[in-house]
Amino acid sequence: MYAGIIDLSHNNAVELTAVQQAGFTAVIHKATEGATYQDPLYASRQAEARQLGLLWGAYHFGTAAAVAEQIANFMATANLGAGDLVALDYETNTNDTADTMSLAQAEELVTSFQQQYGYFPLIYGSNLLTAASSQSPQSALGRCGLWIADYTSAAEPVLPALFTQWSLWQFGQTDVSGVSCDHNRFNGTEQELTAAWPMRGQTAATIQAS
Repeated sequence: MYAGIIDLSHNNAVELTAVQQAGFTAVIHKATEGATYQDPLYASRQAEARQLGLLWGAYHFGTAAAVAEQIANFMATANLGAGDLVALDYETNTNDTADTMSLAQAEELVTSFQQQYGYFPLIYGSNLLTAASSQSPQSALGRCGLWIADYTSAAEPVLPALFTQWSLWQFGQTDVSGVSCDHNRFNGTEQELTAAWPMRGQTAATIQAS
């Protein structure tokens, strides 16, 4: 497993040069939340990452807002290139639990995104994906590559039943120049990550087979 992936938002006051010097080769950054919010550091960090030659990814934090408006907000902000990873962050909104994205909305978002842009985003989460596995055993979320959040010292993460394999694993936090940042592993080698990125429409199983 390769552990050179970090995910960030404006809450992580870290320079990307320090991220690269710490050995990270891939950055996944929050772009948007809901129908109106855009991360204020997304655009500048995306430009810097491209200058540094870092692999880039963008994620959208899902809320209870209208799905079409959330997709529009993300696509207007993310400035996606052909090599940029895309992910939906599907988790409980701890700031306002009533604004948490529902399973039906998450399924609508990944399905609509695939219909409009030709590929499924990765799906990030933990307990809501576990709940989805029992609520909707044939959920469209299972067609997404899995970015699992599981902070454990175990050799492998515990997977929701919708998935038989994981693509990315957020397993803990790491310190970069005094800033705590989320640390992720790829289910393969660094070379395999470079070959598989941006993992558009691929499950971990097809990535490993390619």
